[in-house]
Amino acid sequence: IADKRTPYCFRPVYIVCKGDNGHYQRPVDSLDKDLSNVDLCLKSSALSRIRSGCQLLQCLLPELLYAEQLVDNGDHFGSAITPASFRCLSPEIVTVDFSADEVRQMQPAMLWARLAQELAKKFPGDLQSVKWLAFLSCSRYTRPANHSRRPRSHAELLSCSPGHVNLGAGNLALCGTCGLHFWPTELSGWQTALGSSDSLPADMMDLSASQAGTLGASLSADLGA
Repeated sequence: IADKRTPYCFRPVYIVCKGDNGHYQRPVDSLDKDLSNVDLCLKSSALSRIRSGCQLLQCLLPELLYAEQLVDNGDHFGSAITPASFRCLSPEIVTVDFSADEVRQMQPAMLWARLAQELAKKFPGDLQSVKWLAFLSCSRYTRPANHSRRPRSHAELLSCSPGHVNLGAGNLALCGTCGLHFWPTELSGWQTALGSSDSLPADMMDLSASQAGTLGASLSADLGA
């Protein structure tokens, strides 16, 4: 994942709240039928999924920048980073000094500020050259009271998913993990996953704007966020 040709990089971190076990959400009736995978919501599994997602972005970002003419066929980008040298550090676990309940009650802007302060303390050397991608392990989706349908608006979706935040500014991007269970653990699994028309379990969030209820559509939206 890492490339030492440039000091500029992204650092993915998996945020575990004080007093929490750091497990992310998985469906009650999991799509994974292999009983040996019953621990898929553990922190180690989260790191594998985040790593594969970052590897995919590491492949796609230079092409997207080039397509938008923000870089010129390998020339440097703002004298800071080239597509060939875009690098992402290996994901790691960071435990923060506030609880999951506090996170779920905070407004996104306040959560961003609190987390930025914590990361700046833990990684003081990152401030000049690193962008943080922070994944919140405590994100949870709960179906609406009317179980026969999914949320019909973005506002309703957010009201059903405390702790699920997608917000980026400055050197920090916050990402919820309500869809992390469906991220492949290996880069090679993304092509199949993104093309999947399998239905999402009713107790898991559909992140797609179309509310198509399919794994591929939700994954595409989750990755794009």
